[in-house]
Amino acid sequence: MRALLHALLLALALGQAPARAEQITLVAENDWYPYTAQRDGRIVGLTVDLVRAAYAGVGVSLQLKSMPFARCMALVERGDELGCFNSGQDLKHSQDSFLFHATPLLLNSNGIYAKATSLESGLGPAALSGRRVGLTHGASYGDAIEANQAIVRVVALTDLANLRMLTAGRADFAVMDDRVFEHLEQTNAGELRGKLKRVGKAFSDLPIYVAFSKRHPEASRHAALLDRGLATLKATGEYQRIIDSWRLPPP
Repeated sequence: MRALLHALLLALALGQAPARAEQITLVAENDWYPYTAQRDGRIVGLTVDLVRAAYAGVGVSLQLKSMPFARCMALVERGDELGCFNSGQDLKHSQDSFLFHATPLLLNSNGIYAKATSLESGLGPAALSGRRVGLTHGASYGDAIEANQAIVRVVALTDLANLRMLTAGRADFAVMDDRVFEHLEQTNAGELRGKLKRVGKAFSDLPIYVAFSKRHPEASRHAALLDRGLATLKATGEYQRIIDSWRLPPP
């Protein structure tokens, strides 16, 4: 709410009246907290705050829908929705099928996690060949993992289910966003805390974007507006304030 207030004040300072703002609808994935998630009937998260504030700063009012990531991306690819987040653009399919704004929302990193008793450390994607690796349905893991057919994939429907498979010994490793892992370990301390540890890095500094539909006539314009809004957020310091507000413990 504080982030939205800052953005609205910024819009007023630029002479853009919120009451007359253009309105668009994007889709946010429903279960990737603390980035985006549906909680108590509301769509909340770090990237929700960033996208909403960026658009407010350029006079655009953001409405959101929430659905599973795989469905959200499929609808955008077909042109049924304008855009979906949170998406990478590392895969060739993503680059061919979607339009991306130039400035990422933020950078994320994915760790390789194992049981706390593991003696392995310093692992990279190549070390996953021939091993049972917990992955979450619909998530993107970069070309180094996606193209590695030697990985024995153990697919879970959610990130929490992924970690539960790891603690149960059904996988040797789990690959997961580090912010997501920290949140799940904190909120499920009774079953997770002290049982798992980070033993490697799957990738780091992976940009996260809104994936816009190449079939939507307004996609290019709204991608450009998002870039303008993000630039303004960074110039005013509001971008960093939003990032800081979502450091653990999350609001």
